[in-house]
Amino acid sequence: MAEPSAPPAPEATAPEPVAVQRPAFQGDTSMMPYHLHLYTPVLLGDGSGASQPWLQGSPDPMSTVAWQTWVELNPVTAEALGVSDGDVVQVASVYGSIEAPVFVYPAIRPDTVAIPLGQGHSELGRYAERRGANAVQLLGPVIEDAGNALTFSTVRVSVTPTGEHKPLAVYGNPEGSMVEPPF
Repeated sequence: MAEPSAPPAPEATAPEPVAVQRPAFQGDTSMMPYHLHLYTPVLLGDGSGASQPWLQGSPDPMSTVAWQTWVELNPVTAEALGVSDGDVVQVASVYGSIEAPVFVYPAIRPDTVAIPLGQGHSELGRYAERRGANAVQLLGPVIEDAGNALTFSTVRVSVTPTGEHKPLAVYGNPEGSMVEPPF
């Protein structure tokens, strides 16, 4: 008895391409040349644990900065602005501004400024109050298309050095990891 043959497979058709609109950025490119990237740090999260000193004192796994807000800039951007680690800059959007020290970070794009969330509380106890800056002040009341959250990725900012310097609370060897041991 002959085995029945399988029916032929249906012919695959490629789906139609999806039309994607260019994002509408908030802020004039000529006055605000940098993209703002706010992110939730691994340990401090959204800041609801900022009253816990063990969370504040735990260094960020990528930058090793603790206890404060910092502004991550690419080395090329930092050089163009004339700033280095610990130099305080004002980051301004069309909605507000904050001041924080610079952390020069080679893993960020030269046209982008990254700032961790979770600091800048006006209350929440002695370990959280008046520590760092609230980077959410840079966001406006613009809601994403789904209507569920503020638009975090379409804000443009300017960065201006203030002339102040605030040492970063960085965990590690300030001379770098390649220093010869003293023994």
